[in-house]
Amino acid sequence: MRAMHKDKKAFTLIEIIVVIAIIGILAMIVSVSTVAIMRNSEKKGATTTLSQYWSISTTTFDMINKRITTYTQPDAVLLATRLNVDSSKLTVSTADCKELSEGKIYIQYTDNPKNNYTRYTLKRILINYKGTIYYTDDGKKAATLTL
Repeated sequence: MRAMHKDKKAFTLIEIIVVIAIIGILAMIVSVSTVAIMRNSEKKGATTTLSQYWSISTTTFDMINKRITTYTQPDAVLLATRLNVDSSKLTVSTADCKELSEGKIYIQYTDNPKNNYTRYTLKRILINYKGTIYYTDDGKKAATLTL
């Protein structure tokens, strides 16, 4: 019997199958983890972008309300300039967003003509970020939205 074991120089079929199975399981774990990390980083990117847009937009609305600017109401050109984006990618309205294509920004506000100091108030900002629509109502956290 011992002589037969000394001449053995190859792996058995079962050993090869076990190694392939272990490699397959490890590859599956790595791919699932990678997808989760990518989704998490995408949401963090959208949250950061929305937070920046919220801050700049709030300041712009305050400028309009306090009449620091020549604009008398929120305008896509003014906000696009402040946000440093192309005005064709930005929509500013009091209506709910019905459709938002890739790379577009939607800023929704309320109009309260009875109060001069807070006449225009920022309500919601939506962005289409890498095919997913994210929005914020407070500038701090982002949520996904289905239109």
